[in-house]
Parts: sequence; C-alpha cells; structure tokens
Amino acid sequence: MYHQLSIWEEQKNPIVRMHNHLITANLGYFELLSMRIFLLMIAKLKWDDKDLLPIRINLSDILPSYKGGDHLQVIIKACDELKEKMKDIRILSINSKGKQVYERMTVIDNVKYVEDTDYIEAEFGRKIKPYLIDLKENFTQTELQEIIKLKSTHAIRIYLLIKTLYRSGQIYTTTVNDLKLMLLGTTERYREYKEFKKFILKQTQTALDNTTAAFDFEEERKGRAIETLYFKPKNQPKYIVANSNLTDSTKAILEAYQVNLSRINEMLADGEVTEAYILYVVDIKLKDKKVKKPGGAIYKAIIEKHLWTDFEKNKAKPKKLVTTPKVAPAGTDHVEQAIQVITMAQAEQMYAEEKKAGTTKWPFAGYVKGLKTGRSILVDGFVY
Repeated sequence: MYHQLSIWEEQKNPIVRMHNHLITANLGYFELLSMRIFLLMIAKLKWDDKDLLPIRINLSDILPSYKGGDHLQVIIKACDELKEKMKDIRILSINSKGKQVYERMTVIDNVKYVEDTDYIEAEFGRKIKPYLIDLKENFTQTELQEIIKLKSTHAIRIYLLIKTLYRSGQIYTTTVNDLKLMLLGTTERYREYKEFKKFILKQTQTALDNTTAAFDFEEERKGRAIETLYFKPKNQPKYIVANSNLTDSTKAILEAYQVNLSRINEMLADGEVTEAYILYVVDIKLKDKKVKKPGGAIYKAIIEKHLWTDFEKNKAKPKKLVTTPKVAPAGTDHVEQAIQVITMAQAEQMYAEEKKAGTTKWPFAGYVKGLKTGRSILVDGFVY
C-alpha cells in the first residue's frame, strides 16, 4: 500500500487561507466530512505556490478514527458529494472594467480515493486559482488545528465569516434569507426564523464561544419579521494600535531581505504574532545554511507561524556574541578578520554620521545590509 504523510507530519502549523469572496459564496450545505476535505485541500496549498497542483490527503486526516471498511465508504461518499456540490458555484469577481460581477466556476475538478493507498487525490478547478493562491488583499487565514475541530458545517462557515471581520474591523450585515442561501443553499429550510435562530445561529454561537471566532449578533425587524442580522466578533482587536508597526531596527532588517511588510504589520496589529517572534524567525533562518533565499523563508515562517511552537518553548533570546580578536596561527602572518558586533542603535548612529558626511547614499535598509559583509550585527540580542 502506498503511504501518504499526515498533514501534521508535513507542516507544523497548517494554515487555511482563501479569498473572502470564496468564504461568502453560496456554497450551499454539505456534510461535515466533505467540509473537512475542502479545508484540508486548502491547507495543503503553500503561500508561494504558483499553480494549483494535485493534492493528496491522508485518510486519517479526514476521519481521525479511520479503520478502513465502512469508514472508507463514508469517505468515498463525502468525496462524491464534495465534487458534485462544487461543480457550479457563483463567486463574486472583478471584471476587466473594474466592476463587481458574479462568475460561475468549478471549485473542485476532481476528488477521489486512490485504490491500494491510504489517501485521496484531489484537484482544484483552474478558474478558482485567484481565490486560493498568490493572495495579496481581501483574504482571510486561520489555523487548521482550530477550525478542523468544529463539529458542524454551519459552525465552520460562520467561523470563517467572523474571521473576515478581523481584517476590516467591520460588522457583517446580511439578510436572513441571504444567510440561509450561503449556509443551506435554500430559503425553504427553517421557514420560521425562531427555528433558524435556535438550530443554526445559537448552536453555532455556542460552538464558537471558546474559539478565536466567538461572536455576537443583533437582529433588525421589518414590520413584525426579523429581516437583517448584524454579526460582530467578540473581543474584536483594536485597529488603531500605536505599536502595531515594527520598530525601525526590525523593519530595516526585513527590508534588507526584501520581506513584504504589509501582511506582517496586519498580523502584529491583530496580535497574531509579536515582534519578538519575528526576530526569532530572522535569527533562525539566517543561521540556517540550507536556506538559499532568506527573504522568502523569513516571510513564510512569519506568515504561517511555522516556528511558533519552538518560539514559545524557547523565549529566551540567543546568547550575545562576544567579540574576541583571533590570533594568527604560529609561524604565519595571517590573522583572520575579527567579527565586529554592532547594536542597531550604533548602526543608526553610524549611518547618521556617514549620511551627514556624504559618505553613503544608501537608504538605511541598504546600509544595514552592507554592514553584514565581514561583520555581524547584534539587534536586540539577536546576532546577524
């Protein structure tokens, strides 16, 4: 039997990331197992993927209690349902004239069990690519380990919906019928609002209460009927945060390696990462001789929080480097260059003096990068 590694063996902290228009699309209702497959498919994608390649998912990731037999038949049925339901989905997009239009597309081309293996193989539709990879704006990401534990499709869909609000700081407004279409694919179920509220809204609110997507909602009447709903995250992050941006010293290091800062600043503002974690990542990646492109490796580890567990276990800063001049070996005149340790404050002072004297035309980030040639820079306890 051919074996496929579990996603938890492949990735330390799998991330579910997608465009917000896919989150709010009217996908309709499908069973929990089908939704788990969908989430796992997305979590298998990498932030720097250039195309949507075939995906393999271990059967035990889909159904943790998997033991073959009837369990396999249940998974095969879930695959068939997912493929059928994702055939013709209307998703909001922007046309060539910049106008919002709904476009019909196949989200999943194929998903099936591969005989004599312990995995399924799946492929996304070609047109869904802009909603899943190379995302620059208007997208949401969350950790797979929290969302995959939810026990209903409704809870998962509303969890993702609430997560979209953490980026914008807004309240999500929808009509009861539109929410029914998004979650159920029809307005015919739960015709009485009180039933919809009891079995969908309140049960989901309870299910999410101890997650990062806990929420409150308010109702608005039109006449005697409830027509509009307003969703708001509990403990919503503050979006005007004085210290949400990186300090100049950390920013200079990241810019020197051409690391995109916009998404990182968002995560700082939301409390998803700390500056200490960012410096920890930089320290680890720059010391790793196997890393050929440090900028990309640093960005990926920050965004996907690959090193978060290690960081939490070892919050102590690396030992400061002691500058010790090297002595020439006996019988030679050669003395290896001593490593010079510079604090970022010293680097800033040096830069200011050279700028004033007209001996450097580099921006500060480039100046810092140049200092790394033949010397190390000590930034807030981290050696570079």
